[in-house]
Amino acid sequence: MVISKNKLEKIAKRYDSSKHFDSVIAYYDKVEIKKNLKARKILEVGSSGGSVSKFLVNMASQLDIVEGSSEGILRTKKALKNAPCKVRYFNSLWEDFKPDTKYTDIVFIRGLEHVQDPVKLLNIMKNWLTDDGRLHIIVPNANSLHRKILVWRKKLASVFDLTNHDKLVGHVRVYDMPTLKNHVRASNLKIKMSKGFLLKPLSAVGMGKITMNPRHVIVRLCSLLGKMFQKSATQCYVVCEKRKQIKTQIIPAIIAKDSNQLNQRLNLVKSFSGKAQMDIMDGHFVRNESFLFKYNLPKELSCEAHIMAQKPFRLIKRKSYTYDKITVHIESKDIRKVIKRIPKEKLAIAINPKTKIKKIVPFLPYVSEVLVMSVNPGKYGSKFQPGVVEKIKQLKSRFPWLSIAVDGGVNNKNINLLRNAGANKFIVGSYIMNNKNPMQAYQKLQNLISGH
Repeated sequence: MVISKNKLEKIAKRYDSSKHFDSVIAYYDKVEIKKNLKARKILEVGSSGGSVSKFLVNMASQLDIVEGSSEGILRTKKALKNAPCKVRYFNSLWEDFKPDTKYTDIVFIRGLEHVQDPVKLLNIMKNWLTDDGRLHIIVPNANSLHRKILVWRKKLASVFDLTNHDKLVGHVRVYDMPTLKNHVRASNLKIKMSKGFLLKPLSAVGMGKITMNPRHVIVRLCSLLGKMFQKSATQCYVVCEKRKQIKTQIIPAIIAKDSNQLNQRLNLVKSFSGKAQMDIMDGHFVRNESFLFKYNLPKELSCEAHIMAQKPFRLIKRKSYTYDKITVHIESKDIRKVIKRIPKEKLAIAINPKTKIKKIVPFLPYVSEVLVMSVNPGKYGSKFQPGVVEKIKQLKSRFPWLSIAVDGGVNNKNINLLRNAGANKFIVGSYIMNNKNPMQAYQKLQNLISGH
């Protein structure tokens, strides 16, 4: 997965980053990382001769260093000979490392570009974090100014091509920020922060001929320009966290034509569930009408709204503050107005059975959940469409961090099929509300998804 030990030793012996401009870049690595460190137990993955280790050792109560080359370990030990905290060294390939503790911070600087299967390695590394821990990743930026200049001068065909220096130090790819984020998300890690820093017009070798002083006026200017033009900065930096486990939930759905029917159904749901979804229909987007009357929501019930309307913004702008979650359809006409008004954590997007996944992808950064319709929406008892199982699988495969709800035709025969496909939230209407014993039906579904 990573470079072999023999190759690592060869690279380490012929290239000492502490003697090149990389040591100047390391100064700015420290500046950026310091802002985001929890700094209790720190693991440094790949020590690069101790350039950043010298900073980390002054921040941590315990510093562990895992380094693939013995030459790198020797250089780092020399750099940290007067370390003020406990330092442990592990001479191991990264994927083979077996820590005996969890870390509040893992610092992984200019390492991921060496790895053949970065997603696999990140999946391993996230298990080394505490529940509130952070993974700090810094990689060289393919879109950096000096690489663009090389393309302009026809020294490189593309910013993603490897330079001779890249090959010398064992790179297998060059990252841009979108690719780095995609690999992080594919590992089911949450990106807390991302930025570019330090814009330089020359390669590390070229800059090293000008100065090796991180406080030199030219380098300070490069730092300032990096803040102004992050997309062209020399380094990409992301801070990642483990995602909280997504809850599995069953939520009864309520359709109501008037306040009497609403109160009757609310009282029923309150007897066995702490949550309910209100199905709001305008009579145009779907044929039926529901919740087109004045109503108040009970404080003792957590309520969500599923808006099935051509123009949902009109229906929710007065009631949005009372709902814990608001779901609008990608097929609606004024979805962009809704996105501007409703914060991400309260907003979900629904997709009808015949709508392609690609339609919702541009909106995913603005929502916290996707609701997959497994029936044509509009009434209790619509026929379940089994083709949505594959749609849920595709969503979960492409966006593993995503909360996926499913609505329509959910019952005791298909709920585990939907769960195994990747759904974690089940909106249930007719199976509960039309049952002779709604509480028993609700509990049966709860037992099925909990394995009882």
